[in-house]
Amino acid sequence: MAVEDDKTVIGIDFGTSSCRVGFYKDGHVEIIPNDLGNRTTPSWVAFTEDSSSSESPLIGEAAKNQVALNAERTVFDVKRLIGRRQAILDACLIAGLNDVTIIDEHMAVAYAYGLHDEEEPVKNILVVDVGDGGTLDVSVLETEYGLLDYLAKNHLGGEDYNQRIMEHFIKLIKNKYGKDVSKDNRALVKLSIEAERTKRALSRRHEVCVELFEHVFQKVTFEELNNDLIMGLVKKAIEEAPRLEKHQIDDIIVVGGSSNVPKVQKLLRDYFDGKLEPKMIVNPAEAVAIGAAVAGHLVIKQRASHFMC
Repeated sequence: MAVEDDKTVIGIDFGTSSCRVGFYKDGHVEIIPNDLGNRTTPSWVAFTEDSSSSESPLIGEAAKNQVALNAERTVFDVKRLIGRRQAILDACLIAGLNDVTIIDEHMAVAYAYGLHDEEEPVKNILVVDVGDGGTLDVSVLETEYGLLDYLAKNHLGGEDYNQRIMEHFIKLIKNKYGKDVSKDNRALVKLSIEAERTKRALSRRHEVCVELFEHVFQKVTFEELNNDLIMGLVKKAIEEAPRLEKHQIDDIIVVGGSSNVPKVQKLLRDYFDGKLEPKMIVNPAEAVAIGAAVAGHLVIKQRASHFMC
C-alpha cells in the first residue's frame, strides 16, 4: 500500500509470480494495466549487457521472454529470497514511494470484501489464497463490528507440491522401466529440477511434456496429487483457531491467481457439505491489490479527520 502527496493511493500486490497495482478513485479501485495493457505483470526483472541502455532493466513480460538467452542476468521468484517486510519497504523507497505501509495479504482481502464495515457482533471468515507461484495460504479471520483479527494462519510452500510430483515421477519410472531411483541422489536432483519446471509450466498450460522420461503430465493429475495437501491445511487452520469448530465458519473467501481456484472452491464446498458457498465477489487474482488500495484510502481518511480536529 503506497500513499503519495496525501491524495493518490495505490495498492500493490507483490506476488511471488506476478504483481498487480490498484488505484483508489471515486469510491472504488481500478486495476492499473502495464505498458502492454495487461492487468498482471510477471515478477521478473532482467539486466541487459548494456546496463546504460534505456531498455535496461527489463520488467515483466519483456524480462520473462528473454530468459533463455540471458538466464544469468534474469531474476524471478525474488519474494522467496527477500521474505522480509523491511526489504520490500526499502525497494519502495528506492522507487520513490516515500509514504509506504505494508498490510498483510489476507487483511487486504478482508478490506477488499468490506469486512471492515461489518456491523455484526462476530463473524469467522476462512480465507484460502491459491497463489499462482505454487503456494497456498489459509487463514481464519474474526471480524467483530469491523475490527479484524487473525485466529489462525498456515502456509504451504511450492516445495510441498514439488515433493508430490517427484514421488509421482519415481513411481512412473519404476512402473515404466523397472528401475527404482528413490535412492539415486543424482537422479533425485534431476527429478527435483524437472518437478519445479513442470509445476511452473502447469500454471500456464493444461499438460506438460516431461523430458527426462518421455511422459505427458496433465494438470488434472497434479490437482489430484495435491488435493489432500490443500484440505489438510484448511482443516489445520480451523483446528488451530481457538474455541472454533468447523460449523462456526460463517463465510469462505477464495483468492489468488492460480487457475486451480475453481477446483479449490469445489473442495471447500464439499468439505462444508454444501452449506457454505465460497465468495467470488472480487476477482480472486486482484483482491489483494484492491484491498491494499482500500486500506490506503482509509489511512488518508483517518489522517484528514485527525487534522480537522
